[in-house]
Amino acid sequence: MGDQHRDPSGLAGVVPRAVAEACKRLSLGTPVLVAASAGLDSTVLATALAQALGPDAIVLGHVHHGLRGAEADADAEAIAALAARLGCASRSSRIDP
Repeated sequence: MGDQHRDPSGLAGVVPRAVAEACKRLSLGTPVLVAASAGLDSTVLATALAQALGPDAIVLGHVHHGLRGAEADADAEAIAALAARLGCASRSSRIDP
C-alpha cells in the first residue's frame, strides 16, 4: 500500500490476524466476492482474505457508478491492479447515472 493508504490507527496489522482467525471457521466451496472500493479498508480486507484463503478463493468486485469522473476511473484501475498483485480474479461493472 502506498502513501495514499496510510494507517495511523495500526488496524492494517490487526485486521489480517482477525480475518485469518475468522476464516478458519469457514467452509467454502466457491470463491468469495469481496466488494472493493480501492480505499484502505477494502484493500486491507482483500489482502487479508487472499492471504488467509488463497487468491483462488476470492474475487474482487468493483462498481463504478460514473459519478466522480477520473477519480472513479482511477479506483477501478486500482482494484484491477490490486487483484493482479494478489493473484486473484476481479470483476468490475460500470453503471452510468
